[in-house]
Amino acid sequence: MADRDQEFVEAMNLSLRRTAFLVCGDRHKADDVVQDALYELY
Repeated sequence: MADRDQEFVEAMNLSLRRTAFLVCGDRHKADDVVQDALYELY
């Protein structure tokens, strides 16, 4: 993973996880959703 990609993930991770939690209401599911989305984006 390139440095700028890692920086993006670190900068956006908390915000993305919070948003995903608000949508699905489950912390573990939110983590999975964010991980899947970042994987697809990469």
